[in-house]
Amino acid sequence: MADDFFAAGCVLGKAVARTGAPDLRGVVGRAVINGKAAGRGTGADVLGHPHNALAWLANHLAAEGRGLHAGQIVLTGSLVKTVWLKAGDSVIMELEGLGLAKVAFT
Repeated sequence: MADDFFAAGCVLGKAVARTGAPDLRGVVGRAVINGKAAGRGTGADVLGHPHNALAWLANHLAAEGRGLHAGQIVLTGSLVKTVWLKAGDSVIMELEGLGLAKVAFT
């Protein structure tokens, strides 16, 4: 699981085996800020499927004579709209079937 904010930071969880991963198109993501629902979406909201975003990136790089390499981390997009945070906010980002990340900003 990963969560990202405009490439400013990324939270990574334990790897999930491909055989144990849910269908990413149907994964529901939700953000809770200060105990209140702040956003919800599905993997289908990322160009129809997160793999489509990955394919777009790979094709774009190939057109420039570049490519993706083993070990690189690719963040394919967000399931929820951007919410600007402030000091004191606490956030939970949950991806159904994959896990959740919690953070408090001071």
